[in-house]
Amino acid sequence: MEKIIYHYTTTEHLAEILNSGMLKVSNPIEKVKCKKPTLWLSLNSVWEPTANKIGEFIRGEFMRISKEELHNYRPLIRFSVPFDKNSLWTWADYKYTKSISDEEYEEMERIGREQGADSNEWYASFKNINLTDCLKCEIWNGNNWVVHVDFQLLKSLEANVVVPEYSDELENYMNEEMAKIEQPTFSDEIRIRDRFFRMYYADKATPIPQFVTKEIMDEILCSQLVSSFSRFEVFYDITKEKDMAPSTFWYGLSEAYQCSDDLFNYREQVRECFSSNLPDREHLMTPEEQLFLQQLPENVRIYRAMTQEEADSKNYNISWTLSESQAIFFRDVYIRNYSTNGKKRTIVSLVVPKEKLIAYFGDREEEEVIYLG
Repeated sequence: MEKIIYHYTTTEHLAEILNSGMLKVSNPIEKVKCKKPTLWLSLNSVWEPTANKIGEFIRGEFMRISKEELHNYRPLIRFSVPFDKNSLWTWADYKYTKSISDEEYEEMERIGREQGADSNEWYASFKNINLTDCLKCEIWNGNNWVVHVDFQLLKSLEANVVVPEYSDELENYMNEEMAKIEQPTFSDEIRIRDRFFRMYYADKATPIPQFVTKEIMDEILCSQLVSSFSRFEVFYDITKEKDMAPSTFWYGLSEAYQCSDDLFNYREQVRECFSSNLPDREHLMTPEEQLFLQQLPENVRIYRAMTQEEADSKNYNISWTLSESQAIFFRDVYIRNYSTNGKKRTIVSLVVPKEKLIAYFGDREEEEVIYLG
């Protein structure tokens, strides 16, 4: 099996990396006087603790935030690179390159240990790494690393095919579509980019049959051309264009909904899907989730973090939670809902009949329930 090493970063730097076409060497810390600009990589296949940032993102004070807090502030990204011992320096060997002083070397190692890092997993490159030499780029969805379509597409193409990621065609399309949105967000940018790739490679992809099975639905939603920001859009389009069994519809809805980010601009389509009168709605949930929902009391208190504008309108969206602490988290900490970031938020609590709850989702430990009102 090929040995893999990883470069960890966040979406804050993703556009710059993709546009440059390479992972670039840089000085890791301003106060460290590096003689050689360095690109850092790690053998840790989950997350490199030293990639956590120092900032005032969450609590209003300067401190090193956790992986989870960083994820809620800015989605995490990793690039997978084939391990080449001839082009990389171990942390032990790095000391003898005299890129930093012995005191700074020991200080960096001490800080790394305090964060739970293993310096034996650290490797340095003094050269830029071309993206075409990487295996894939992935984004953290809160539970797992999933392929980020913008980059993984490079490895799925035949050699010498011009990738439109850096072309004027993509740039023009992005500019035209973004101009149609009054206040475009990061989510909009990703969705538009995904849409471009799906159109660009439509003639190269295997045609989707008219009747979609559960297995085909999985292939579509997990495609390299679909990200968490465009997954529901793809599902919704498929339901309008193709035929499927009701059980496949509900299964696909569950997968597309739970594996998506920032659905604010699709809230009407989401409500439409969950309001469907199709039979076999039990396929929305696992057997364990169905049992949990059945065992709830006849009247249930639910909570929703929302903008003050939504609260005042009383036209509530459908995602609620049984947990007040989860609602507080979404009000005060979670900021991956880019479409509503910066708006004043509050929490609304209701007591509703259990029979009005369409579904319960427990996989993400959010105790989410779907309530149509």
